[in-house]
Amino acid sequence: MTAAMTPTSPANGLSTLEVEARRTAGNGNDYRSPTSRTYFEILRDNSYPFINGPLLIVAGALVSFGAFTEALMTGVPVIGNIAIGVVQGSRAKRQLDRVALLSEAPATVVRDGVEQSISPSAVVLGDIVLANRGDEIQLDGRVVGAGTASIDESALTGESHAIDKSIGDTVMSGSAVLSGTARYEVEAVGAATFANRILAQAKGHRDVRTPLQSDIARAFVAVAVLIVLSGLIVVLSFQASAADAGHETVFAAAVLVTLVPQGLALMLTVTYAAAAVRISRLGALAQRQSAIEAMSRIDTFCSDKTGTLTTQRIEFGAVESIDGVDVDPAIDHLIGAMAASTAAPNNTTAALRVAFTGTALNVTEEVAFSSSLRWSAIRFAPGDGAHAAHDGTYVLGAPAVLARSMNGTGEAVLSRAIALASVGHRVLVFARGSSVASFGDGDTPSIPGPLEPLALLTFNEELRPEAQATIDGLRERGIDVKIVSGDDPNTVEAIGRRLGLATPGGTASGLDLAGLDDDALGEVAERTTIFGRVDPHLKARLVTVLKARGRYVAMTGDGVNDILPVRTADVGVAMQSGSPATRGVADLVLVRDDFSILPEAIRDGQRIVAAMAATLTVLLARTFYVLMIIVGSALIQLPFPFTPRQNSILAFVTVGVPILVLALWVRPGPSRSGLLGQTLRISIPLSLGVVAVALPVYAVALLNGASPDVARTMLTTIATFMGIGALILIPVAADDEGRVRMPAWMRTVVRSAR
Repeated sequence: MTAAMTPTSPANGLSTLEVEARRTAGNGNDYRSPTSRTYFEILRDNSYPFINGPLLIVAGALVSFGAFTEALMTGVPVIGNIAIGVVQGSRAKRQLDRVALLSEAPATVVRDGVEQSISPSAVVLGDIVLANRGDEIQLDGRVVGAGTASIDESALTGESHAIDKSIGDTVMSGSAVLSGTARYEVEAVGAATFANRILAQAKGHRDVRTPLQSDIARAFVAVAVLIVLSGLIVVLSFQASAADAGHETVFAAAVLVTLVPQGLALMLTVTYAAAAVRISRLGALAQRQSAIEAMSRIDTFCSDKTGTLTTQRIEFGAVESIDGVDVDPAIDHLIGAMAASTAAPNNTTAALRVAFTGTALNVTEEVAFSSSLRWSAIRFAPGDGAHAAHDGTYVLGAPAVLARSMNGTGEAVLSRAIALASVGHRVLVFARGSSVASFGDGDTPSIPGPLEPLALLTFNEELRPEAQATIDGLRERGIDVKIVSGDDPNTVEAIGRRLGLATPGGTASGLDLAGLDDDALGEVAERTTIFGRVDPHLKARLVTVLKARGRYVAMTGDGVNDILPVRTADVGVAMQSGSPATRGVADLVLVRDDFSILPEAIRDGQRIVAAMAATLTVLLARTFYVLMIIVGSALIQLPFPFTPRQNSILAFVTVGVPILVLALWVRPGPSRSGLLGQTLRISIPLSLGVVAVALPVYAVALLNGASPDVARTMLTTIATFMGIGALILIPVAADDEGRVRMPAWMRTVVRSAR
């Protein structure tokens, strides 16, 4: 808040005139963080060239030379690439914007002494905002109302335990009220709020190129260089020839231009779009075209804990006896009655109501649970008949707090509770209190002791139903799974243990890691599975050092504290139920918070890589043998070997139709980098085989008096049949090690050559 502004009255709030004055002064909350990419960003990201740019340059050059047909053939696929990507990205944006609009809640403010419900964008600096149980804290501020509110800041810090806030304490946007009411004065609006400051650090152009895109870009550049060099050789041969080179030059230009692999980019774009449509039916939105293919490349999967692997709920574990204390046979009914009768339900009582059936009884006195007290109590009114057994006072709370009020049994309770907590349980003690002891008259209630411990109750954070199967599926694929959370390391380790991830020495605290340099942090990051107390910047550093060590990293999160690491990862995955800002920077959004689709996304990515491997092999083989025949003919002073029409027929039969068939035929396989080198090891021998037969036939035909047209027809026919025959040698999947499979006979030839 600026110095010129006086504190607002907590009771009356701002007046209408003050609101207008502050809005006019630019202190309104008009700025809204983007829930997804803008249309300009979508257009920019899909137009950003790795193949599109050079192809547009080629098309422009052809237009300048008057070759309009060739320019059209080159430019149309580029426009198609951009159009398909923009349409797919815009579709994902519209769906995410609808999700954000439906999930935006109004803000309750106090103005002129009256509570009003307004849009969050209408809030101004200094407004008094009321947030009741279950409401989100929408703006940064300072608590000004009397009483205590229990705030969940897990979306900001990853810490799963609630924090009590009283007068003078700060609250931050993105947190939520679990109990009580938070009356706070707004101290930051718009881009100045904590959530938007984190988002601003994650902004900027995200040009994440997958290994497949890099391989295709390198292939495109290599082919372009070969075409230019071949063109120079052809031009020099024409100049050395005494024949009229005008007609031949036109043939050469038209054929060489068509060898530019514009179809490769279009095939990749169409394959990406088809995969995005498939995965959207399962409940995921791809905001980046290559996100699904990138999923197949990951070897390290980092996941947040709270809200990602777990829900925001807890689940009841078991009733545990205390050493030397027998469990009351009526304990189930007592617990059920307490959970059903409370006037201040919370996550704990909700879990108890699911586990125990109970009837709501008359209550004479109650102390609601708060994280400052760490206990709650309820006193039932005297009953009769079936309800008489429930008479009395019952207390539920932390053993460390309540043990002091137990006569002679406190140490046994604490010892048993520590043993249960050591294996990852949250532990509460259920005890019977004095029926005559007062709860106290002051602001701090008194424990109604002496207490008689009845049992210990264990609780666990509720795992998402699909979490275990998904984690197991990722690990079966050889993916290194890590949990990176802001919560206490012991709590995170307990979740990791339930998922089978916890290992001896495999847990690290961010408090110990923050001071390490990148090399030392990288060593810890590689060998460690569980990370706790990790802030947003350290999460992003962990992702960065893993990438620097050659890892291909996916990061999954839901809260504001996950924006930076999700943005930094090779593949960012966000939960639909999480922060809108996190969804906005993610590559893949799980719109139903369903982890189980990740293995299918990986399989679709593997199918893309397999299809493109087959496509790349076919296209490179055809390009190489055509170029070698052209160069060979030029070097021995033969007429240019192909007419544009013959070249088009050859391309259609040996490339156009086959790649469509192969795209449907291929089987998914493990995806790894280095695909270009592997495909070259197949396409180059195939090309040499075609040239070794076709070029001599062309030369012999001309030497025996055949006309150039007849010789070209013979050459085209032979090249076409050999190109079709070579299709049976094209790999249709990768092997278990991620290598493109080479036919057995070819492996024998290669070994013999070595």
